[in-house]
Formats: sequence, C-alpha cells, structure tokens
Amino acid sequence: SEWQSYTTNGRVGDVQAAYESATTGTYTDNGDGTYTYTFANNLDDYPAGPTFDATKTHRLGLEIRTNRVLPENIPANNAPYDFVPAGGAPTFTRLIVNNAACNACHDNLAFHGDARFDIEYCVNCHNPYSIDPDTAAEPWGGTVDMKQMVHKIHYGANLANGYFIVGYGGRVIDFSDFVFTQDVRNCTTCHQESDTSVPQASNWRTVQNKAACGSCHDDIDFDAGEHIGGISDDSTCVSCHGEDATVDGGIWRVTEVHKIPEAIAAEAFEYELVSVTNTAAGQAPTVQVRVIDPTNGDAPYDINDPTGPFQIGRASLRVDIAWDNDNFGNVDPNDDLARAPDSGAPFAPIVIDFTSGAVDVGGNVFEKTAPAAIPTGITGSGTAFVEGRPYVDVGDGPVSVAVTGVGQSFAITDADPVDRRDINDIGKCNDCHKTLALHGNNRSGNTALCATCHNPNATDINQRGVAGTDCDTLLGPTEVSIDLKRMVHRIHAGNV
Repeated sequence: SEWQSYTTNGRVGDVQAAYESATTGTYTDNGDGTYTYTFANNLDDYPAGPTFDATKTHRLGLEIRTNRVLPENIPANNAPYDFVPAGGAPTFTRLIVNNAACNACHDNLAFHGDARFDIEYCVNCHNPYSIDPDTAAEPWGGTVDMKQMVHKIHYGANLANGYFIVGYGGRVIDFSDFVFTQDVRNCTTCHQESDTSVPQASNWRTVQNKAACGSCHDDIDFDAGEHIGGISDDSTCVSCHGEDATVDGGIWRVTEVHKIPEAIAAEAFEYELVSVTNTAAGQAPTVQVRVIDPTNGDAPYDINDPTGPFQIGRASLRVDIAWDNDNFGNVDPNDDLARAPDSGAPFAPIVIDFTSGAVDVGGNVFEKTAPAAIPTGITGSGTAFVEGRPYVDVGDGPVSVAVTGVGQSFAITDADPVDRRDINDIGKCNDCHKTLALHGNNRSGNTALCATCHNPNATDINQRGVAGTDCDTLLGPTEVSIDLKRMVHRIHAGNV
C-alpha cells in the first residue's frame, strides 16, 4: 500500500509532490466560521497524478502559516481527513507511525516554514512517487518517500552513499553526518505496535520490500542484482525475511537481524543493594549487594566466579557512596584539597570495588567495607549506588552490557534516611536514548547515580593540562564544570 499525490510541482520527468494554495482554486468565506475551497482541477484531470478511482481511500490535508503576522509561529494541526469519493467510510488504513513517537524526541516536529506538523499529512507529499529533481542523479534517485527519507536521515552517518536534500531556494540540507541518539536497530522506538492508533505499526517486520530495506542498506543495488540470490520484486523478500522464514534457521527474519544482542543479554541482570551499615560520620560503611537473573527465576550470581560475568573482560561492579542528600558534593570539611580517589575526578564519591575481595555472606549476597570513612563533620543523609558492567559472550566474544544502577539512602545524622530530591525522569532521557548508558556501559539508567560524580563541585581539571593529550591540545588548561545540570543542558543546547 502507498500514497500518491494528485498535486505536483508540474515538472516533466522527476515529478515532486506539492500542494495547491488557496489562491489557485476557488476559496470562499461562508461567513459563519466555515470556509469552502474548490480545487482547480477535477481529480481525474491532474497530468502527473494517479488514475482516479472513486472507490479508493483518499486523503486531504491543509496547512496555515501563522508566523506571517505573529512574531513567533503558533503550531496548527494539519487536519488530515480520509474519505472515499464514491461514498461510505474508508475501509483502508495506512497508519504506521504517529506524531507522539516523533515528538518524544523532537518535541514538536515541524517543517516547511512551521506549517507541517502531522505525519499523516507529511505522507501526502512524501510518497514513493515523489522525487527531488535536484538529487535525482544521486544513488538514492532523489527519493523523498517518507519511509526512505526518515530512515536515511536517522541512519545518516552509517550510509554508504550519504543523503541530502536540496530545499527551498536551492538550500542543501545534508544528513550524511547525522548520528542517531540510539542504536538504529531499535525499530520499535518509532514503530510502536502496542499503540492502537497505528494499526500498521507492525509493517516494519511484516512487510518486507526493497525500498524500506534499501533505505538503510544502501550499499546494495537491488536492481543490479547485488542482493544474494537476486531480487526480482518485493514478493520474493518474504522467503528469507518473512516472519515464518526458515532459511538458515530463520536468522534472516527482519525481527532477528534487528535484534540487539547486548540489550537482550542485559535482561539477565538486575542489581540489588541489600544493606548499608556503619554510616555515621567517621565510619567506613559496610555494604551488601546481590546480582540476580530475572530471566531465570531471580537466581543470584556468584560475582567471584572466575569465569563469571563480573570476572572476565573489563567487567566492573562497584558501589559509590555520595553525600549529602541535600546536594551531592562529597566535600571533606577537614581537607582543603579536592578528594580524587580512583575515578580521577575531583570531589568523587567513595568507591567500593566488588570485583575483588567481596565476601559471600550467604545466598550469593556479597559484603565489603569501604576503603575510606565518611568525613567527620558531615550531617544529614547520603546515598549508596550499585553500578557496573557484566561481560557476556553474545557470539563474537565477551562484550559489556548496560544494567540499570540502583541506589539506597542511608542516615548519617538523620534519625531516618532522607532521600535526595528526584527532579527528572530517566524515561524522558530514554525517549531519545532508549537506554542511557555511559562510561563504557558502567553507568546506566539512573541520573542520580551520574550526579555522584557530576556534582556542583566537580570539574574536568584532572583531564586538562596533561602535556601531549588531546584534551590539553584541543581544550587548554582552563577547567569547566561537569555538574550534571550544567553539563546536560549545555550538551543539548550545543552551540546555541
């Protein structure tokens, strides 16, 4: 199924879909808050349009640019309307992605002078028959088909041939260096089958075709027979890539080739912080942790197993202890110098490394005491966090996987622990990033954990001023705050 636009730019050859302005046909103000517009042509009179069939589903949409009279544009919807010229309700739908999926990252996706906001309206023009004539000679043939264009934009830096569009006034918009904010194999980030408003969301895996697959796999010239076995038409794709394909044991099914082995492996790990004791100022805290496998009845791991996931590769399992919960700062009031333990960051938390020296106190609950005490003079409450990266063999040798860090508050002088403020939702981060994991997958899924190091006292001074390093050459010696709120805001604002 696919859309085709009646209205086009009028070119001969590489036809690009377009719209008809209200001054082309007949526009009438009915005087009662409603308006009538009659198109300039009958639906069977558009030279480059599809063959008119009154029984097929048609779609109409409209746009308005409010920024002609206002200092800032006010978003308006495009009111897409499906109808059947012969009468009756449409029985055909093609709803694959909705606005909410796009706006989870883009907030308010708007293009073409802030006049087009609705995915169902975008596809009126961005369909398989619409060609950007300025890029028609490029390997992608000038396509601005929605599925191809969106895939190419989000896969930009990984494309063999790049992708750019020549827009209004000859402006070149190049996406060839674009890097998606998550693994591009996360097809369901956009194609959300659980959303009943997009009944064809499953098309990404059930409707295999050269155009959709070739939009990312642009190093294959399907028409030249470069695909293994040759592809005569889209109907042959299902043999290898269909939901029930058995070729090579089904490994070429769309759902199989888009799996992310590291993400699947991570489902077998969950951290538990069992207890935190000896937490008064001047005491070295003792912490108990456990790691379980939710995919195997919560069976616990032996983290000391020399062949296990926490003892191979560059595995890590540690507890970070930060204070105080009013605002992490990890200050030692008895020392004028910045504390710089093994993390190398000033004002870092106390770190307990559980990959060595941890004692099994029973049931694969492991205990270890911190190498340093909470400084005397500290009041209030603190937080201990479990973080790490198990190493798992997913077929090509061991790789690290991202496991959500967990925290537990403890009292220093408070009668009962007082939790640190909770001011953001990790789900909002993961709308764009899917699984926010940094520092080699050591720190994942918990922004409060990030704040133990990225606190108001912390800077990048330890990475500067080291002669011969890239940081010294490119950035110079002047330190910059790595406080989480400053860093995240500046990263996302970029050079604005």
